[in-house]
Amino acid sequence: MEGQSPPSCIHAVKAIAVKTTVHEEQGVSNFKQVSEFVKQNYVENLIQCLLDGAFGSQKFGSKLILGGVGHYPCGRILQIIIRVAAANGVGHLMIGKDGVMTTPAVSLAIRQYHADGGIILTTRNRNDKSSGEFAIKFNGFSGGPVAKAVRENISKLTKVITHFFICPELSVNLSSLGDHTVEVANVGTTRVEVFDSVGDYGKCMERLFDFWMLRPLFSGSITGTPVRLLVDCTNGASGPYAYGVFHDHLGVFTEDHKRYNPLIYADDLNTGPNVTSMEYLLDNLKSGVHDIGVAIDCDGTRAIVVGQNGFVAPHTDNLAVFAYNANLFPYFRQCGGVKGLARTVASPANIDSSRISKKAQKPAKIKYTEQQVARKLKLPCYEVPCGSEHFDALMNAGLVTLCNEEDVGITCNVLREPDGIWTVLCWLSVFSRTKRSIEQNIRDIWISFGKHVFCRCDIEHCDVEAAKRLMGCLLGTINDPSFKGKIFKKGDRRYVVAMADNFCYSSPADKTVYPDQGLRIYFNDGSHLYYRLDEDGKNKVAALRIAVNSCIQERELHDKPEKELLEPLIEVALEIAKVKEFVSQSCPTISQLTNF
Repeated sequence: MEGQSPPSCIHAVKAIAVKTTVHEEQGVSNFKQVSEFVKQNYVENLIQCLLDGAFGSQKFGSKLILGGVGHYPCGRILQIIIRVAAANGVGHLMIGKDGVMTTPAVSLAIRQYHADGGIILTTRNRNDKSSGEFAIKFNGFSGGPVAKAVRENISKLTKVITHFFICPELSVNLSSLGDHTVEVANVGTTRVEVFDSVGDYGKCMERLFDFWMLRPLFSGSITGTPVRLLVDCTNGASGPYAYGVFHDHLGVFTEDHKRYNPLIYADDLNTGPNVTSMEYLLDNLKSGVHDIGVAIDCDGTRAIVVGQNGFVAPHTDNLAVFAYNANLFPYFRQCGGVKGLARTVASPANIDSSRISKKAQKPAKIKYTEQQVARKLKLPCYEVPCGSEHFDALMNAGLVTLCNEEDVGITCNVLREPDGIWTVLCWLSVFSRTKRSIEQNIRDIWISFGKHVFCRCDIEHCDVEAAKRLMGCLLGTINDPSFKGKIFKKGDRRYVVAMADNFCYSSPADKTVYPDQGLRIYFNDGSHLYYRLDEDGKNKVAALRIAVNSCIQERELHDKPEKELLEPLIEVALEIAKVKEFVSQSCPTISQLTNF
Protein backbone atom coordinates (compact mmCIF):
# COMPACT_ATOMS: atom_id res chain seq x y z
CA MET A 1 0.00 0.00 0.00
CA GLU A 2 0.99 3.60 -0.48
CA GLY A 3 2.22 5.77 2.39
CA GLN A 4 4.55 5.09 5.25
CA SER A 5 4.03 4.67 8.96
CA PRO A 6 5.21 7.53 11.18
CA PRO A 7 8.48 7.16 13.09
CA SER A 8 8.19 4.51 15.79
CA CYS A 9 7.33 5.84 19.25
CA ILE A 10 5.41 4.68 22.29
CA HIS A 11 2.33 6.70 23.13
CA ALA A 12 1.37 7.26 26.74
CA VAL A 13 -2.20 6.89 27.94
CA LYS A 14 -3.81 9.58 30.05
CA ALA A 15 -6.93 9.16 32.16
CA ILE A 16 -8.86 12.43 32.06
CA ALA A 17 -11.48 13.11 34.71
CA VAL A 18 -14.90 14.06 33.39
CA LYS A 19 -16.33 17.29 34.77
CA THR A 20 -19.69 17.16 33.03
CA THR A 21 -21.71 14.24 31.74
CA VAL A 22 -22.77 13.87 28.16
CA HIS A 23 -26.38 12.79 28.77
CA GLU A 24 -26.42 11.56 25.19
CA GLU A 25 -28.36 8.57 23.97
CA GLN A 26 -26.47 6.96 21.10
CA GLY A 27 -28.86 5.95 18.36
CA VAL A 28 -29.45 5.84 14.65
CA SER A 29 -30.79 9.43 14.59
CA ASN A 30 -28.55 10.98 17.18
CA PHE A 31 -28.41 14.50 15.74
CA LYS A 32 -27.39 17.52 17.84
CA GLN A 33 -26.12 20.99 17.04
CA VAL A 34 -22.56 21.07 15.68
CA SER A 35 -21.63 23.37 18.55
CA GLU A 36 -22.23 20.52 21.00
CA PHE A 37 -19.60 18.32 19.37
CA VAL A 38 -16.86 20.93 19.53
CA LYS A 39 -17.26 21.45 23.26
CA GLN A 40 -14.30 20.35 25.35
CA ASN A 41 -14.19 16.57 25.86
CA TYR A 42 -17.72 16.02 24.48
CA VAL A 43 -16.57 13.55 21.82
CA GLU A 44 -14.01 11.89 24.11
CA ASN A 45 -16.71 11.18 26.69
CA LEU A 46 -19.10 9.80 24.11
CA ILE A 47 -16.56 7.50 22.43
CA GLN A 48 -15.40 6.14 25.80
CA CYS A 49 -19.02 5.29 26.66
CA LEU A 50 -19.55 3.79 23.22
CA LEU A 51 -16.55 1.46 23.51
CA ASP A 52 -17.40 0.40 27.05
CA GLY A 53 -21.13 0.12 26.44
CA ALA A 54 -20.93 -1.77 23.17
CA PHE A 55 -17.96 -4.04 23.85
CA GLY A 56 -16.99 -4.02 27.53
CA SER A 57 -13.77 -5.96 27.97
CA GLN A 58 -14.06 -7.22 24.38
CA LYS A 59 -12.96 -3.80 23.14
CA PHE A 60 -9.36 -5.01 23.55
CA GLY A 61 -8.23 -6.31 20.17
CA SER A 62 -11.48 -5.36 18.43
CA LYS A 63 -11.72 -4.12 14.84
CA LEU A 64 -13.64 -0.97 13.91
CA ILE A 65 -14.41 0.90 10.68
CA LEU A 66 -14.32 4.71 10.86
CA GLY A 67 -15.58 7.24 8.34
CA GLY A 68 -17.83 10.19 7.72
CA VAL A 69 -19.20 12.79 5.34
CA GLY A 70 -16.05 14.94 5.38
CA HIS A 71 -17.75 18.13 6.53
CA TYR A 72 -16.63 20.13 9.55
CA PRO A 73 -15.86 18.90 12.20
CA CYS A 74 -15.30 15.34 10.87
CA GLY A 75 -11.49 15.59 10.54
CA ARG A 76 -11.02 16.74 14.12
CA ILE A 77 -13.41 14.13 15.51
CA LEU A 78 -11.80 11.25 13.61
CA GLN A 79 -8.43 12.04 15.20
CA ILE A 80 -10.08 12.09 18.64
CA ILE A 81 -11.70 8.72 18.00
CA ILE A 82 -8.34 7.26 16.96
CA ARG A 83 -6.71 8.56 20.16
CA VAL A 84 -9.44 7.23 22.45
CA ALA A 85 -9.69 3.89 20.62
CA ALA A 86 -5.94 3.28 20.80
CA ALA A 87 -5.87 4.13 24.51
CA ASN A 88 -8.68 1.63 25.08
CA GLY A 89 -6.87 -1.21 23.34
CA VAL A 90 -8.80 -1.39 20.07
CA GLY A 91 -6.67 -3.65 17.88
CA HIS A 92 -7.46 -2.50 14.34
CA LEU A 93 -8.95 0.70 12.94
CA MET A 94 -9.82 0.86 9.24
CA ILE A 95 -10.49 4.33 7.82
CA GLY A 96 -11.35 5.49 4.31
CA LYS A 97 -8.93 7.89 2.61
CA ASP A 98 -9.25 11.35 4.17
CA GLY A 99 -11.76 9.79 6.54
CA VAL A 100 -14.45 10.19 3.86
CA MET A 101 -16.92 7.31 3.74
CA THR A 102 -20.60 7.14 2.95
CA THR A 103 -22.82 5.42 5.48
CA PRO A 104 -23.46 2.41 3.18
CA ALA A 105 -19.70 2.19 2.46
CA VAL A 106 -19.03 1.86 6.20
CA SER A 107 -21.71 -0.82 6.41
CA LEU A 108 -20.16 -2.69 3.48
CA ALA A 109 -16.66 -2.51 5.00
CA ILE A 110 -17.91 -3.87 8.33
CA ARG A 111 -19.29 -6.93 6.58
CA GLN A 112 -16.46 -7.33 4.07
CA TYR A 113 -13.66 -7.15 6.64
CA HIS A 114 -15.56 -8.90 9.46
CA ALA A 115 -15.23 -5.90 11.74
CA ASP A 116 -16.87 -5.72 15.15
CA GLY A 117 -18.61 -2.47 14.29
CA GLY A 118 -18.32 0.94 12.70
CA ILE A 119 -18.46 4.57 13.81
CA ILE A 120 -20.08 6.91 11.29
CA LEU A 121 -19.96 10.72 11.31
CA THR A 122 -22.77 12.49 9.50
CA THR A 123 -24.47 15.87 9.22
CA ARG A 124 -27.73 17.44 8.13
CA ASN A 125 -29.22 20.91 7.59
CA ARG A 126 -25.79 22.50 7.09
CA ASN A 127 -25.47 26.07 5.82
CA ASP A 128 -22.14 27.19 7.25
CA LYS A 129 -19.33 26.19 9.63
CA SER A 130 -21.30 26.17 12.86
CA SER A 131 -24.96 25.73 11.94
CA GLY A 132 -26.88 22.55 11.34
CA GLU A 133 -26.69 19.22 13.10
CA PHE A 134 -24.10 16.50 13.50
CA ALA A 135 -24.28 12.87 14.59
CA ILE A 136 -21.99 10.07 15.66
CA LYS A 137 -23.68 6.82 14.68
CA PHE A 138 -22.66 3.31 15.66
CA ASN A 139 -23.34 0.18 13.61
CA GLY A 140 -22.78 -3.38 14.79
CA PHE A 141 -20.95 -6.37 13.34
CA SER A 142 -23.74 -7.10 10.84
CA GLY A 143 -23.28 -3.67 9.27
CA GLY A 144 -26.61 -2.30 10.44
CA PRO A 145 -27.61 -0.17 13.43
CA VAL A 146 -27.00 -1.78 16.81
CA ALA A 147 -29.83 -3.24 18.87
CA LYS A 148 -31.83 -1.20 21.35
CA ALA A 149 -30.18 -2.97 24.30
CA VAL A 150 -26.74 -1.78 23.17
CA ARG A 151 -27.95 1.79 22.76
CA GLU A 152 -29.51 1.73 26.21
CA ASN A 153 -26.28 0.42 27.73
CA ILE A 154 -24.30 3.25 26.12
CA SER A 155 -26.91 5.74 27.27
CA LYS A 156 -26.61 4.60 30.88
CA LEU A 157 -22.84 5.02 30.83
CA THR A 158 -23.06 8.58 29.49
CA LYS A 159 -24.85 9.56 32.68
CA VAL A 160 -22.27 8.11 35.09
CA ILE A 161 -18.93 8.39 33.25
CA THR A 162 -16.12 9.63 35.52
CA HIS A 163 -13.11 9.58 33.15
CA PHE A 164 -11.95 8.67 29.67
CA PHE A 165 -8.67 7.27 28.33
CA ILE A 166 -6.75 8.94 25.51
CA CYS A 167 -3.37 9.05 23.76
CA PRO A 168 -3.20 12.87 23.51
CA GLU A 169 -0.13 13.06 21.24
CA LEU A 170 -1.31 10.54 18.66
CA SER A 171 -2.08 11.83 15.16
CA VAL A 172 -2.42 9.80 11.96
CA ASN A 173 -2.14 11.05 8.36
CA LEU A 174 -5.40 10.07 6.66
CA SER A 175 -4.63 11.70 3.31
CA SER A 176 -2.82 8.71 1.79
CA LEU A 177 -3.37 4.97 1.81
CA GLY A 178 -1.18 3.20 4.31
CA ASP A 179 -0.77 0.97 7.33
CA HIS A 180 0.36 2.45 10.66
CA THR A 181 1.27 0.53 13.80
CA VAL A 182 0.71 2.51 16.99
CA GLU A 183 2.52 1.40 20.16
CA VAL A 184 0.57 2.25 23.31
CA ALA A 185 2.29 2.04 26.68
CA ASN A 186 0.94 -0.73 28.94
CA VAL A 187 -1.85 -1.46 26.47
CA GLY A 188 -0.37 -2.99 23.31
CA THR A 189 -0.52 -2.04 19.64
CA THR A 190 -3.23 -0.59 17.44
CA ARG A 191 -3.13 -1.03 13.70
CA VAL A 192 -4.48 2.06 11.90
CA GLU A 193 -5.15 1.26 8.24
CA VAL A 194 -6.15 3.89 5.68
CA PHE A 195 -7.75 1.75 2.96
CA ASP A 196 -9.29 2.16 -0.49
CA SER A 197 -12.95 2.20 0.48
CA VAL A 198 -13.97 3.77 -2.84
CA GLY A 199 -12.36 0.91 -4.77
CA ASP A 200 -13.96 -1.73 -2.55
CA TYR A 201 -17.37 -0.16 -3.00
CA GLY A 202 -17.03 -0.03 -6.79
CA LYS A 203 -16.06 -3.71 -6.94
CA CYS A 204 -19.07 -4.61 -4.80
CA MET A 205 -21.45 -2.74 -7.11
CA GLU A 206 -19.89 -4.52 -10.10
CA ARG A 207 -20.75 -7.85 -8.45
CA LEU A 208 -24.32 -6.80 -7.75
CA PHE A 209 -25.15 -5.36 -11.18
CA ASP A 210 -24.53 -6.24 -14.83
CA PHE A 211 -22.05 -3.46 -15.55
CA TRP A 212 -21.30 -5.02 -18.93
CA MET A 213 -24.91 -4.25 -19.90
CA LEU A 214 -24.88 -0.74 -18.44
CA ARG A 215 -21.64 0.49 -20.07
CA PRO A 216 -23.12 0.47 -23.62
CA LEU A 217 -25.81 2.89 -22.42
CA PHE A 218 -23.18 5.56 -21.90
CA SER A 219 -20.94 4.72 -24.84
CA GLY A 220 -23.80 4.89 -27.33
CA SER A 221 -22.95 1.49 -28.83
CA ILE A 222 -26.57 0.34 -28.51
CA THR A 223 -28.64 3.38 -29.43
CA GLY A 224 -26.02 5.30 -31.39
CA THR A 225 -26.29 8.19 -28.94
CA PRO A 226 -24.84 8.01 -25.41
CA VAL A 227 -27.33 8.21 -22.57
CA ARG A 228 -26.54 11.36 -20.60
CA LEU A 229 -26.64 10.87 -16.81
CA LEU A 230 -26.32 13.99 -14.64
CA VAL A 231 -24.97 13.19 -11.16
CA ASP A 232 -24.98 15.76 -8.34
CA CYS A 233 -23.34 14.67 -5.08
CA THR A 234 -23.87 17.91 -3.10
CA ASN A 235 -20.19 18.15 -2.06
CA GLY A 236 -20.52 15.24 0.35
CA ALA A 237 -18.92 11.85 0.90
CA SER A 238 -21.01 10.33 -1.89
CA GLY A 239 -18.95 12.24 -4.51
CA PRO A 240 -15.85 10.00 -4.75
CA TYR A 241 -18.00 6.85 -4.61
CA ALA A 242 -20.39 8.04 -7.32
CA TYR A 243 -17.52 9.19 -9.54
CA GLY A 244 -15.78 5.84 -9.05
CA VAL A 245 -18.89 3.90 -10.07
CA PHE A 246 -20.44 6.06 -12.78
CA HIS A 247 -17.28 7.48 -14.38
CA ASP A 248 -14.55 4.90 -13.76
CA HIS A 249 -16.70 1.78 -14.12
CA LEU A 250 -19.50 2.86 -16.46
CA GLY A 251 -18.00 5.69 -18.49
CA VAL A 252 -20.32 8.56 -17.58
CA PHE A 253 -18.75 11.81 -18.80
CA THR A 254 -16.71 13.82 -16.29
CA GLU A 255 -18.64 16.98 -17.14
CA ASP A 256 -21.86 15.22 -16.10
CA HIS A 257 -20.64 14.94 -12.49
CA LYS A 258 -21.47 17.98 -10.36
CA ARG A 259 -20.23 18.84 -6.86
CA TYR A 260 -18.46 15.51 -6.44
CA ASN A 261 -15.58 16.79 -4.30
CA PRO A 262 -16.33 16.65 -0.55
CA LEU A 263 -15.99 20.07 1.06
CA ILE A 264 -15.16 20.83 4.68
CA TYR A 265 -16.98 24.15 4.42
CA ALA A 266 -19.40 25.46 1.82
CA ASP A 267 -21.96 28.20 1.48
CA ASP A 268 -24.70 25.60 1.14
CA LEU A 269 -23.96 22.06 2.26
CA ASN A 270 -27.37 20.67 1.34
CA THR A 271 -27.26 17.29 3.01
CA GLY A 272 -30.74 16.16 2.03
CA PRO A 273 -31.56 17.02 -1.60
CA ASN A 274 -35.21 17.57 -2.40
CA VAL A 275 -37.23 18.86 -5.30
CA THR A 276 -37.30 22.46 -4.08
CA SER A 277 -33.52 22.65 -3.65
CA MET A 278 -32.84 20.83 -6.93
CA GLU A 279 -34.77 23.04 -9.35
CA TYR A 280 -31.80 23.24 -11.71
CA LEU A 281 -31.83 19.43 -11.93
CA LEU A 282 -35.48 19.44 -12.97
CA ASP A 283 -34.92 22.29 -15.43
CA ASN A 284 -32.00 20.41 -16.98
CA LEU A 285 -34.06 17.28 -17.54
CA LYS A 286 -36.96 19.28 -18.92
CA SER A 287 -34.61 20.92 -21.42
CA GLY A 288 -33.61 17.53 -22.83
CA VAL A 289 -29.85 17.94 -22.29
CA HIS A 290 -29.73 14.83 -20.10
CA ASP A 291 -31.82 11.67 -20.10
CA ILE A 292 -31.59 10.92 -16.37
CA GLY A 293 -30.59 13.14 -13.46
CA VAL A 294 -29.79 12.16 -9.89
CA ALA A 295 -28.97 14.06 -6.71
CA ILE A 296 -27.35 12.04 -3.93
CA ASP A 297 -27.18 13.31 -0.36
CA CYS A 298 -23.90 13.86 1.48
CA ASP A 299 -23.81 10.57 3.39
CA GLY A 300 -24.89 8.52 0.39
CA THR A 301 -28.12 7.15 1.84
CA ARG A 302 -30.68 8.91 -0.35
CA ALA A 303 -31.08 9.85 -3.99
CA ILE A 304 -33.56 11.81 -6.04
CA VAL A 305 -33.93 10.23 -9.49
CA VAL A 306 -35.37 12.34 -12.31
CA GLY A 307 -36.31 11.01 -15.73
CA GLN A 308 -37.01 12.68 -19.05
CA ASN A 309 -39.20 15.79 -19.02
CA GLY A 310 -38.44 16.27 -15.34
CA PHE A 311 -40.47 13.31 -14.07
CA VAL A 312 -39.36 12.60 -10.49
CA ALA A 313 -39.36 8.95 -9.38
CA PRO A 314 -41.19 8.93 -6.02
CA HIS A 315 -38.89 7.19 -3.56
CA THR A 316 -41.92 5.47 -2.04
CA ASP A 317 -42.42 3.61 -5.34
CA ASN A 318 -38.80 2.53 -5.75
CA LEU A 319 -39.17 -0.63 -3.67
CA ALA A 320 -42.27 -1.67 -5.59
CA VAL A 321 -40.50 -1.20 -8.95
CA PHE A 322 -37.32 -3.00 -7.89
CA ALA A 323 -39.13 -5.91 -6.24
CA TYR A 324 -41.41 -6.32 -9.24
CA ASN A 325 -38.36 -6.41 -11.56
CA ALA A 326 -36.06 -8.38 -9.23
CA ASN A 327 -35.42 -11.01 -11.90
CA LEU A 328 -33.49 -8.34 -13.86
CA PHE A 329 -30.78 -8.07 -11.18
CA PRO A 330 -27.95 -10.64 -11.18
CA TYR A 331 -27.55 -10.56 -7.40
CA PHE A 332 -31.15 -11.57 -6.77
CA ARG A 333 -30.95 -14.28 -9.42
CA GLN A 334 -27.79 -15.70 -7.86
CA CYS A 335 -29.15 -15.78 -4.31
CA GLY A 336 -32.43 -17.43 -5.24
CA GLY A 337 -34.58 -14.34 -5.56
CA VAL A 338 -36.06 -11.90 -3.08
CA LYS A 339 -36.85 -13.64 0.22
CA GLY A 340 -39.24 -11.04 1.56
CA LEU A 341 -39.99 -7.34 1.88
CA ALA A 342 -40.29 -5.01 4.86
CA ARG A 343 -41.33 -1.42 5.48
CA THR A 344 -41.65 0.87 8.46
CA VAL A 345 -45.14 1.42 9.84
CA ALA A 346 -45.16 5.04 8.67
CA SER A 347 -44.29 4.28 5.04
CA PRO A 348 -46.80 3.67 2.21
CA ALA A 349 -48.37 0.23 2.07
CA ASN A 350 -47.99 -0.27 -1.67
CA ILE A 351 -45.85 -3.39 -1.20
CA ASP A 352 -48.01 -5.14 1.42
CA SER A 353 -49.95 -8.32 1.20
CA SER A 354 -53.61 -7.64 1.96
CA ARG A 355 -54.66 -7.09 5.57
CA ILE A 356 -58.31 -6.44 4.70
CA SER A 357 -61.03 -8.99 4.08
CA LYS A 358 -63.15 -8.83 0.94
CA LYS A 359 -66.22 -8.15 3.10
CA ALA A 360 -64.68 -4.87 4.24
CA GLN A 361 -64.16 -3.63 0.72
CA LYS A 362 -66.48 -0.83 -0.37
CA PRO A 363 -66.94 -0.08 -3.15
CA ALA A 364 -66.64 -3.65 -4.40
CA LYS A 365 -64.86 -2.62 -7.61
CA ILE A 366 -61.63 -2.05 -5.61
CA LYS A 367 -59.94 -5.44 -5.54
CA TYR A 368 -57.54 -4.48 -2.79
CA THR A 369 -56.30 -8.06 -2.23
CA GLU A 370 -54.98 -8.17 -5.78
CA GLN A 371 -53.37 -4.76 -5.76
CA GLN A 372 -50.32 -5.18 -3.58
CA VAL A 373 -46.86 -6.04 -4.86
CA ALA A 374 -45.95 -8.60 -2.19
CA ARG A 375 -49.15 -10.55 -2.74
CA LYS A 376 -48.67 -10.48 -6.50
CA LEU A 377 -45.13 -11.83 -6.11
CA LYS A 378 -46.18 -14.26 -3.33
CA LEU A 379 -43.65 -12.75 -0.93
CA PRO A 380 -43.94 -12.19 2.82
CA CYS A 381 -44.03 -8.53 3.81
CA TYR A 382 -43.27 -7.26 7.31
CA GLU A 383 -44.42 -4.00 8.88
CA VAL A 384 -41.91 -2.85 11.51
CA PRO A 385 -41.57 0.11 13.91
CA CYS A 386 -39.65 3.18 12.77
CA GLY A 387 -35.93 2.48 13.12
CA SER A 388 -33.80 0.52 10.67
CA GLU A 389 -32.39 -1.80 13.37
CA HIS A 390 -35.57 -3.87 12.90
CA PHE A 391 -34.68 -4.38 9.24
CA ASP A 392 -31.26 -5.64 10.26
CA ALA A 393 -32.75 -8.27 12.56
CA LEU A 394 -35.01 -9.56 9.77
CA MET A 395 -32.09 -9.66 7.33
CA ASN A 396 -29.87 -11.49 9.81
CA ALA A 397 -32.61 -14.11 10.10
CA GLY A 398 -32.77 -14.47 6.31
CA LEU A 399 -36.40 -13.36 6.20
CA VAL A 400 -36.16 -10.28 3.97
CA THR A 401 -34.00 -8.95 1.15
CA LEU A 402 -35.35 -5.43 0.56
CA CYS A 403 -36.68 -2.86 3.02
CA ASN A 404 -38.08 0.66 2.80
CA GLU A 405 -38.01 3.43 5.40
CA GLU A 406 -40.41 6.32 4.87
CA ASP A 407 -37.98 9.23 4.99
CA VAL A 408 -34.72 7.57 3.95
CA GLY A 409 -34.80 4.97 1.22
CA ILE A 410 -34.23 1.33 0.40
CA THR A 411 -31.99 -1.05 2.30
CA CYS A 412 -30.65 -4.23 0.69
CA ASN A 413 -29.36 -7.22 2.66
CA VAL A 414 -25.87 -6.71 1.18
CA LEU A 415 -25.69 -3.09 2.34
CA ARG A 416 -27.41 -2.79 5.71
CA GLU A 417 -27.95 0.93 5.23
CA PRO A 418 -30.03 2.79 2.61
CA ASP A 419 -27.86 3.57 -0.43
CA GLY A 420 -28.51 6.29 -3.00
CA ILE A 421 -25.92 5.03 -5.51
CA TRP A 422 -27.34 1.51 -5.29
CA THR A 423 -30.79 2.99 -5.97
CA VAL A 424 -29.53 4.77 -9.09
CA LEU A 425 -27.90 1.56 -10.35
CA CYS A 426 -31.18 -0.27 -9.83
CA TRP A 427 -32.98 2.31 -11.95
CA LEU A 428 -30.33 2.13 -14.68
CA SER A 429 -30.70 -1.66 -14.71
CA VAL A 430 -34.48 -1.47 -15.01
CA PHE A 431 -34.17 1.19 -17.72
CA SER A 432 -31.62 -0.89 -19.63
CA ARG A 433 -33.51 -4.18 -19.43
CA THR A 434 -37.10 -3.06 -19.91
CA LYS A 435 -36.32 -0.41 -22.56
CA ARG A 436 -38.94 1.70 -20.80
CA SER A 437 -38.37 5.09 -19.23
CA ILE A 438 -38.45 5.80 -15.51
CA GLU A 439 -41.87 7.41 -15.91
CA GLN A 440 -43.25 4.45 -17.84
CA ASN A 441 -42.04 1.98 -15.21
CA ILE A 442 -43.53 4.05 -12.39
CA ARG A 443 -46.85 4.42 -14.18
CA ASP A 444 -46.96 0.65 -14.74
CA ILE A 445 -46.82 0.25 -10.95
CA TRP A 446 -49.49 2.91 -10.41
CA ILE A 447 -51.84 1.25 -12.90
CA SER A 448 -51.36 -2.19 -11.35
CA PHE A 449 -51.23 -1.30 -7.65
CA GLY A 450 -52.47 2.27 -7.27
CA LYS A 451 -50.52 5.47 -6.66
CA HIS A 452 -49.46 5.88 -3.04
CA VAL A 453 -48.79 9.48 -2.03
CA PHE A 454 -46.98 10.17 1.24
CA CYS A 455 -46.31 13.14 3.46
CA ARG A 456 -45.54 13.74 7.09
CA CYS A 457 -47.37 16.34 9.16
CA ASP A 458 -45.28 17.51 12.11
CA ILE A 459 -46.67 19.61 14.93
CA GLU A 460 -43.61 20.80 16.83
CA HIS A 461 -43.12 22.29 20.30
CA CYS A 462 -46.36 21.01 21.77
CA ASP A 463 -46.92 21.03 25.52
CA VAL A 464 -46.02 17.50 26.66
CA GLU A 465 -49.10 17.00 28.83
CA ALA A 466 -51.45 18.33 26.15
CA ALA A 467 -49.85 16.06 23.54
CA LYS A 468 -50.19 13.06 25.86
CA ARG A 469 -53.88 13.83 26.39
CA LEU A 470 -54.32 14.00 22.61
CA MET A 471 -52.73 10.57 22.13
CA GLY A 472 -54.75 9.13 25.02
CA CYS A 473 -57.99 10.42 23.56
CA LEU A 474 -57.03 9.13 20.11
CA LEU A 475 -56.27 5.69 21.55
CA GLY A 476 -59.70 5.63 23.14
CA THR A 477 -61.27 6.59 19.82
CA ILE A 478 -59.63 3.85 17.79
CA ASN A 479 -60.26 1.21 20.51
CA ASP A 480 -64.00 1.90 20.42
CA PRO A 481 -65.62 -1.04 18.53
CA SER A 482 -67.79 1.42 16.59
CA PHE A 483 -64.71 3.06 15.04
CA LYS A 484 -64.20 0.17 12.62
CA GLY A 485 -66.35 0.81 9.57
CA LYS A 486 -66.71 4.51 10.30
CA ILE A 487 -66.87 6.65 7.17
CA PHE A 488 -65.10 9.97 6.69
CA LYS A 489 -66.11 12.08 3.69
CA LYS A 490 -64.02 14.95 2.38
CA GLY A 491 -65.17 16.36 -0.93
CA ASP A 492 -65.44 13.47 -3.36
CA ARG A 493 -63.17 11.24 -1.25
CA ARG A 494 -64.64 8.59 1.03
CA TYR A 495 -62.52 6.83 3.66
CA VAL A 496 -63.87 3.74 5.44
CA VAL A 497 -61.95 2.55 8.51
CA ALA A 498 -60.83 -1.05 8.01
CA MET A 499 -58.70 -1.48 11.14
CA ALA A 500 -56.99 0.59 13.82
CA ASP A 501 -54.73 -0.21 16.76
CA ASN A 502 -51.83 0.69 19.01
CA PHE A 503 -49.08 -0.97 16.99
CA CYS A 504 -47.37 -3.81 18.85
CA TYR A 505 -44.54 -5.39 16.89
CA SER A 506 -43.48 -8.96 17.55
CA SER A 507 -40.24 -9.61 15.71
CA PRO A 508 -40.38 -12.84 13.69
CA ALA A 509 -36.58 -12.88 13.88
CA ASP A 510 -36.11 -13.22 17.64
CA LYS A 511 -39.69 -13.06 19.01
CA THR A 512 -38.94 -9.83 20.88
CA VAL A 513 -42.11 -7.83 21.51
CA TYR A 514 -42.14 -4.04 21.05
CA PRO A 515 -45.42 -2.59 22.40
CA ASP A 516 -46.75 0.95 21.99
CA GLN A 517 -45.06 1.71 18.67
CA GLY A 518 -47.57 4.34 17.61
CA LEU A 519 -51.21 4.45 16.56
CA ARG A 520 -52.20 3.32 13.09
CA ILE A 521 -55.42 3.55 11.12
CA TYR A 522 -56.00 1.70 7.84
CA PHE A 523 -58.79 2.46 5.39
CA ASN A 524 -60.36 0.05 2.94
CA ASP A 525 -58.81 1.71 -0.12
CA GLY A 526 -55.24 1.07 1.10
CA SER A 527 -54.68 4.54 2.58
CA HIS A 528 -53.47 4.78 6.16
CA LEU A 529 -52.49 7.13 8.98
CA TYR A 530 -49.83 6.75 11.63
CA TYR A 531 -49.42 8.84 14.80
CA ARG A 532 -46.36 8.98 17.04
CA LEU A 533 -45.33 11.29 19.87
CA ASP A 534 -41.69 12.32 20.31
CA GLU A 535 -40.99 13.76 23.75
CA ASP A 536 -38.16 16.07 24.74
CA GLY A 537 -38.00 15.59 28.50
CA LYS A 538 -35.28 18.20 28.89
CA ASN A 539 -37.38 21.04 27.44
CA LYS A 540 -40.80 19.62 28.40
CA VAL A 541 -42.09 19.81 24.86
CA ALA A 542 -43.22 17.20 22.38
CA ALA A 543 -43.60 16.77 18.65
CA LEU A 544 -46.62 15.05 17.16
CA ARG A 545 -45.67 13.09 14.04
CA ILE A 546 -48.46 12.14 11.66
CA ALA A 547 -47.67 10.07 8.57
CA VAL A 548 -50.33 10.42 5.89
CA ASN A 549 -50.41 7.84 3.11
CA SER A 550 -53.11 8.21 0.47
CA CYS A 551 -53.77 5.43 -2.05
CA ILE A 552 -55.17 6.72 -5.33
CA GLN A 553 -56.67 3.94 -7.45
CA GLU A 554 -58.32 6.14 -10.10
CA ARG A 555 -55.96 6.46 -13.05
CA GLU A 556 -57.41 9.82 -14.06
CA LEU A 557 -56.19 11.31 -10.75
CA HIS A 558 -52.57 10.16 -10.98
CA ASP A 559 -51.35 13.41 -12.54
CA LYS A 560 -52.99 15.73 -10.04
CA PRO A 561 -50.64 17.65 -7.69
CA GLU A 562 -49.70 15.55 -4.70
CA LYS A 563 -50.71 18.26 -2.26
CA GLU A 564 -54.20 18.19 -3.74
CA LEU A 565 -54.36 14.40 -3.48
CA LEU A 566 -53.27 14.47 0.16
CA GLU A 567 -55.40 17.34 1.46
CA PRO A 568 -58.59 15.30 2.13
CA LEU A 569 -56.74 12.65 4.15
CA ILE A 570 -54.72 15.29 6.04
CA GLU A 571 -58.03 16.85 7.09
CA VAL A 572 -59.24 13.43 8.25
CA ALA A 573 -56.01 12.86 10.20
CA LEU A 574 -56.35 16.16 12.08
CA GLU A 575 -60.06 15.62 12.67
CA ILE A 576 -59.71 12.11 14.12
CA ALA A 577 -56.96 13.24 16.50
CA LYS A 578 -58.90 16.40 17.50
CA VAL A 579 -55.71 18.40 17.06
CA LYS A 580 -57.42 21.79 17.39
CA GLU A 581 -58.81 20.83 20.79
CA PHE A 582 -55.52 19.75 22.32
CA VAL A 583 -52.67 21.80 20.86
CA SER A 584 -52.45 25.48 20.05
CA GLN A 585 -50.46 24.87 16.86
CA SER A 586 -53.26 23.27 14.87
CA CYS A 587 -51.59 23.92 11.51
CA PRO A 588 -48.86 21.30 11.01
CA THR A 589 -45.63 21.61 9.08
CA ILE A 590 -46.13 19.38 6.07
CA SER A 591 -42.97 17.81 4.74
CA GLN A 592 -41.56 14.85 2.87
CA LEU A 593 -44.07 14.66 0.08
CA THR A 594 -43.47 11.61 -2.10
CA ASN A 595 -41.37 13.62 -4.53
CA PHE A 596 -39.57 15.57 -1.82
